[in-house]
Amino acid sequence: MAHFIAATDRLRLLAVGCGISLGCAGNAAGTGADGHADEDSPATDGSLEGASPCRGRLGEQPGSSVATTHRVLWRLPTPQTALVQGIADDTTLYLRDNRASIWRVGEDQTEATLLHSLEGAMSELSGAMVADGEYLYWGEAAQQEGERAAPSRVMRMLETGGPVSVLAESEEHVLGAFGVDGDQLVVSVESNSFQRLALVDKQGGELSPLTQSLPFYQGRQVGAAVYWTDGPDVGSAPNDLLRAELPAFEPQVVVIGVRGPVFDVGPGYVLTREGSVEDERLALLGQSFVLFDHASGCSQVLPGNGNTISYRTAQDETHVYWLRHVNGYSFSPDNPPPPPETPLYRTDIRSGLTERIETPGFSPTFGSWIIASDSRHVYLDTPLGVVVIDKP
Repeated sequence: MAHFIAATDRLRLLAVGCGISLGCAGNAAGTGADGHADEDSPATDGSLEGASPCRGRLGEQPGSSVATTHRVLWRLPTPQTALVQGIADDTTLYLRDNRASIWRVGEDQTEATLLHSLEGAMSELSGAMVADGEYLYWGEAAQQEGERAAPSRVMRMLETGGPVSVLAESEEHVLGAFGVDGDQLVVSVESNSFQRLALVDKQGGELSPLTQSLPFYQGRQVGAAVYWTDGPDVGSAPNDLLRAELPAFEPQVVVIGVRGPVFDVGPGYVLTREGSVEDERLALLGQSFVLFDHASGCSQVLPGNGNTISYRTAQDETHVYWLRHVNGYSFSPDNPPPPPETPLYRTDIRSGLTERIETPGFSPTFGSWIIASDSRHVYLDTPLGVVVIDKP
């Protein structure tokens, strides 16, 4: 009997609130009180036809490769445990796993320090783990029928470890860390019927509502701005992508009619996807990026190299890094083949050139994904453990 392993069975997407983390930016447009675009306010069209006048398509680029170095950084001590999120600066990687533990490992270390592990009634991490350069913030919730449930609370701890403080609690809603804004923490507030955002002082206190009745899905904070879609649907269903600056939080539509909630944010630009490959259980992945430039409001289709783009990517000022997505593979349990390779690529956001990143002695395989990045590294979670790739 043949076995089939699906990529989504190994996918570890960070869920924030009601959906998958994402972000976007672009040519902003005005919106009404209900969060929808005003009729006389332009916004970038996410569809391929009828887009903004400055939309274009870069010409095909010859394939090439670039070599760099790598090293295996660390591996979780328990094989049944999986990583679900990472945060990196130029010296340290912070990780959380699916058993509600938070770890810290230096870029030149091979052993990680366990900073925090949940115990008792609060046994689930909720929302994201966020950092401000001094503290880590996260949410903790109860578990009910395998799902996060109230009561819940938002916590903080020094990035180097130490005592844990409770910033806010709720007996009715699931609270999670979402982002930071100066002296305040942005908190996601969930129930079965809605998600909204609130603010709380980093020293703790009462929650102050930031959003009320806006349709809010797939939210992400980037800098002082929050990005989200106005619908939960995935695949080919059209949603609008909105943006609001903190602390005023006045929603603006930035992309109209996007296909599915797979978006990436880099410094001054937004990437959506174009292509024909669609995972019916999640979202359109595509073989090409569509670049929306925040300053000009213009968009360009980057040519791609024919490979399907991974769910998770990493961005910097010049490139987007991504793995080839493999949806799954069949094999006989008596004679299993090596898992398929999922090479790491980088695409130049200005020229459109895509290069394969060669790391002698290591090649990513099925089950690998991009967990974090900083100015000098891309971190992969792989079957070998956490592998750090030096940016070429």
